[in-house]
Amino acid sequence: PILLNEESSEQDLCCFESLLALTNLAGLPEPHEHANRIADLPTPHLSATNVPGGGGVHIIYKLLFKDHTLIRRAVLELLCNLSQTEAFYEYNMPYEFFHNNRRPSSTIRPNEDALKLFVSLLEDVQDDPKSAQALTAMLSSLCIYPCVAKRLCSHKLQGVASFVALISGRDPFLARRALACIEYLAMSVPQVSAPVFQKLSVGTIIKQLENGSSPCFEGADADEFSASQEAMEYER
Repeated sequence: PILLNEESSEQDLCCFESLLALTNLAGLPEPHEHANRIADLPTPHLSATNVPGGGGVHIIYKLLFKDHTLIRRAVLELLCNLSQTEAFYEYNMPYEFFHNNRRPSSTIRPNEDALKLFVSLLEDVQDDPKSAQALTAMLSSLCIYPCVAKRLCSHKLQGVASFVALISGRDPFLARRALACIEYLAMSVPQVSAPVFQKLSVGTIIKQLENGSSPCFEGADADEFSASQEAMEYER
């Protein structure tokens, strides 16, 4: 596929087709060689700037700002497939701890701009299930890290409220994905997330999922939702 840069991305059809091709390559099974090569794409024009992570990830992120629904969906699906790469995590948590085989601590600050963009997109893509599915899958891979989980639970970012909106919606698949994000937040930062969950009545919403009274059960199988025992402790 053509190189994704500012010049070629103006050609929407070429950009869209390139994203689809890269998504298929990035989705190939382990050892994820193609995904790593895409994420670490050399970008000479960024070498002198303070851009965390791989140049490929940075270029792909920039395409999220294009006013084109299909391109944005393709970008989210590609980022979802790249979420297994080191460059993806370095971009979202721009520190070199992965090079030292160290897991991030709760004191590491995540990429604020990226998280704000993701949360704002959660609201924008609710009418586009495919985009929402890719975005929630990508976010679930980040929610396991305390530094990201804390920011998503903050009042300013309103990440939990966005997940709750998806759980309370009418799409069972998205509700399931959003519930996974909620559970990862609970496991990552239990003391920080508990009061936020209580304020937003997350426990009540999960009980509705369990007993089949949630709006998303219209035409869905209630057995598809089996919230964990930890989730039921949110409001206890």
